Amino acid sequence: MFTLGRIAELVGGILHTTSSDDLRRSPTRVCHDSRRIRSGDLFVALPGARTHGRLYVDAAFASGACAAMLSLSPETISGEAGFRGPWIEVRDASRALLCLAEAWRKELGAKVVAVSGTNGKTTTKALLAHLLDGIGLTYASPGNLNTEIGVPISVLYAPKDAKYAVFEAAADRPGDLALISRMLRPDLVVVTGAGRGHLDRFSTVDGVAEEKWQLVETRPRGALAIVNGDDDRLWERSRAAGVRNVLTFGICRVGCDLLGDVVSTTPQLVVHIRIRNRDLRFECPLLGAHNALNLLAAVAAARSLGVPENLMMERAASFRPPPHRLALRSGLSWGSLLDDSYNANPDSMGAALRVLGELTSHPSERTVVFGEMQGLGSFATEAHRRIAEQIASLGVSAVFCFGRLAIDAAASQSGLKCLPTALNADKLIAALRAHMKRHPGVLLVKGSHALGLDRLADALAGDVESEPTSAGDPG
Repeated sequence: MFTLGRIAELVGGILHTTSSDDLRRSPTRVCHDSRRIRSGDLFVALPGARTHGRLYVDAAFASGACAAMLSLSPETISGEAGFRGPWIEVRDASRALLCLAEAWRKELGAKVVAVSGTNGKTTTKALLAHLLDGIGLTYASPGNLNTEIGVPISVLYAPKDAKYAVFEAAADRPGDLALISRMLRPDLVVVTGAGRGHLDRFSTVDGVAEEKWQLVETRPRGALAIVNGDDDRLWERSRAAGVRNVLTFGICRVGCDLLGDVVSTTPQLVVHIRIRNRDLRFECPLLGAHNALNLLAAVAAARSLGVPENLMMERAASFRPPPHRLALRSGLSWGSLLDDSYNANPDSMGAALRVLGELTSHPSERTVVFGEMQGLGSFATEAHRRIAEQIASLGVSAVFCFGRLAIDAAASQSGLKCLPTALNADKLIAALRAHMKRHPGVLLVKGSHALGLDRLADALAGDVESEPTSAGDPG
């Protein structure tokens, strides 16, 4: 990392020192959450939805921060700040963070990949990084650092000696991906698809597709774009006049550059992928046909970056996907847990229900924790109704609903047995386990991230007696 003196120069800030050594001090990391500060971090105080990071600067220093970077409130002058450690005064902390990330990006020698899409981007990012790591040190952006704030921080985590760096990019509002693309300057971009997510901000799926396409439009000249050809909106854009250096992948569309044929989806994904007139058999511990597209995206990107075919097949088989993304945990005292609790939208919810159906043979073997899908705007009521209809059509022993939209949608289905969830966590977990003992089989847990269903899933999986057998990320 740069020294504090150099950081101040790069972001156009003023370094307020507490000792003569401050100019030469180098932070070990950059962090914008005072609760997660480690010794040696640079704390960047950003505005939040409910508070402002500058209120927590002293707490960050108390936790070991070596310095802070912040803009002052209008009524405060720098001489009155009185922090207990060195700090960099900037006009706009968010902009300063972006400038710092842009400077560090120039220091990286890695081939940089940006992965975006409504569904599948986390699994595709992780799988691609796993494939690339077979031929060189590969960095993958951690966790869900994928926003206009998270991506710059993940760039600042990237080691200078990495050969490849794979970043996940998400959009909360129009223009986010163009901003991220200009900062990342990727050598390759991957778009997994445009679906029904964040409709409260993009209004329509066409709006979502246009935002995803900005990652393609704003990539540097000569960078390759790899896009989902099964997605009609992306296919049309990839075939528009003037679009160059785009490679498509798919299962259904014959004209795609890289085609896959799904052999099986459970107990693991098996896909034949045609490369150089050869049908190569890829086995991967993922579940569901939707994950075949994630596998194809990762294979297409890895192949373009020089990973040999045999090595790709070997490493795909050894992949261990991210947690809480369609992970089947067997060996529980009451059955199996299909943990897809990280997030949800209508497309990923539908995909998870299809996998639940493939894993079981009778409605009595299926139980669903149906969490509300947030961020759907005016489409929310209709989307929840359709998912409730899909659950009823599939047939389940019972559905436990979280959130008013999920509760109302399930209640509208006359044949659907809805059990109460207005219990404290311990009682709810006990109720779920008691239900599963009466109806052994597979319990699917899925809902939007804000509901915290991942904590519920972790508690339910606490008595696991065997390793997770497969996983994926449809949502």
